[in-house]
Amino acid sequence: MVMLATAMVSALVVGRELIAEFYLRNQVSPAGIIVNGGIVVLFLLGLARVVATLMRYMAEEAALAKFVRRINCGDPYALMGLSRKRLI
Repeated sequence: MVMLATAMVSALVVGRELIAEFYLRNQVSPAGIIVNGGIVVLFLLGLARVVATLMRYMAEEAALAKFVRRINCGDPYALMGLSRKRLI
């Protein structure tokens, strides 16, 4: 996850001049900046949603691994200590 974020930030830093040229300097009217800004905001919201969902999946996977490990050890209380928010 950190590597993906680093790659995205690196791509933005390297291409910032191209992005500025395309989205800010070559606009015919101020409406273009508003529309492009809205698109960027929607993209960032969607990206945040994907990251949040992936983090939730990571928590589910960790809970499942903990449960399976306890079952394999013969623990009769395998569900004890797992969050009630988990799907198990």
